[in-house]
Amino acid sequence: MQQYDSTLYYAQQALETAKMAGSLEMEKKAYSALAKVCSEKKDYKRAFEYQKQYTKLNDSINKMSSENLIVEMQTKYETEKKNTEIQKLKIENLQSETEKKLFRIFSLFLLLIALLLVVYIWQRRRMNRLLKEKNEELQKLNDTQNRLMSIISHDLKSPLSAFFTITTTLKNKWDQLDRGKMENYLSRMLNSSIALKLQLENMLNWAIGQKRGITVSKKQINLQIILLKVLMVLQEFASEKRITLRNDIPEDFELYTDGKLLGIVFNNLVSNAIKFSDPDSEVVISAKKENGKSYIFVKDSGAGMSREQAENLFTEDNIASKHENRGTGLGLIVVRDIIRSIGGKISVESEPGKGAIFIIELGE
Repeated sequence: MQQYDSTLYYAQQALETAKMAGSLEMEKKAYSALAKVCSEKKDYKRAFEYQKQYTKLNDSINKMSSENLIVEMQTKYETEKKNTEIQKLKIENLQSETEKKLFRIFSLFLLLIALLLVVYIWQRRRMNRLLKEKNEELQKLNDTQNRLMSIISHDLKSPLSAFFTITTTLKNKWDQLDRGKMENYLSRMLNSSIALKLQLENMLNWAIGQKRGITVSKKQINLQIILLKVLMVLQEFASEKRITLRNDIPEDFELYTDGKLLGIVFNNLVSNAIKFSDPDSEVVISAKKENGKSYIFVKDSGAGMSREQAENLFTEDNIASKHENRGTGLGLIVVRDIIRSIGGKISVESEPGKGAIFIIELGE
């Protein structure tokens, strides 16, 4: 008896849940279960009521299913009818579109032919223009290289000629020279050697830079030490013209850069400053830091140059055309390329008759 009560309880709970959920199918099953339980408990009155509710709900569900079936069939019919009409319209539209496409294709074909003619003419003119520009560039490059070769030969000719003359004199008149003349010849030989060494180094650096680019290896350096090494080599060269090399760079002035490359720059700039300075003058090298940047100055006491010459000093055309008779050309190219490679800038301030100041700007 207790088992039937438990079953009846759960069936009633299922009925309540089905009603709350709005599920007619679950509600129907719950009525069927209740009718069965009540019948087994011999509570035929309640069993009849539950069975009656089951039958009523089942009929309602069947009626709804029939109505849904009719609606579904009606919907299918309407859909098929609509699809047939749509298909008919599609065929008509397809025919119309086909005619339009044929017209457009024919029009595009004519337009394409016209465009191809225009492109062909434009491309031909463009190729002719590019060919002309390339020929002009090649001619310009060839002219520049010829001038650079002229610079190199000139830069080497002077120290080699001097070296040859001095060594020939020493060989032929060795036993006729007193100590003073001997020292003079040896001093001149040393200066020719320094000039020759500088030009050969410039040629090597330029050739390497042209072939594979300049290799930069930055580290913390003391600028004073770099400069002192250069000045030791060039001191004899300066002494011959009685030129004072003044080092105004602070002893603790440090930079994060490539010291070897900066030494090459110093070598060229100071050598040129000595070469173009008047006798009994001075070459001043100084440096300062300002607004997060480092500035290096090389000042000479030479003839100077015009503003236009100063602004264009480091271009290939200017170097080749203006300096091939002065022995500075290749060195200026090397200096310019090195300063660019270490992330700096170089410029020159000058006026005719007032010397020149070369300014190197480097970031921290």
